[in-house]
Amino acid sequence: MGTVILASLAKLVKLPKTGKSGSRESKCGSPAECAGRQLIKVNPAYTSQDCNQCKHRQKMSLCERVYNCPCCGLSCHRDLNASLNILKIAVGQYSVEA
Repeated sequence: MGTVILASLAKLVKLPKTGKSGSRESKCGSPAECAGRQLIKVNPAYTSQDCNQCKHRQKMSLCERVYNCPCCGLSCHRDLNASLNILKIAVGQYSVEA
């Protein structure tokens, strides 16, 4: 069974309505579940601000596209950093604290 990891982007993406009832979800819950995949929902809060190696959190403006960690020296695109954090949260390696 494959796994689909989904960061909650409900405010950014509007899913098309399905069926006559106007429901936004299909009969089996989600397209991933209909395809026999496991769906793991992850809250994306702080994932682009936390270092995916040492968990150091630093505030960044949205115009800053490269994450440079002053603690461990990691330097990568902020979206790559966020996606690695989302993956680690989904597989249970660590959690994000507010």
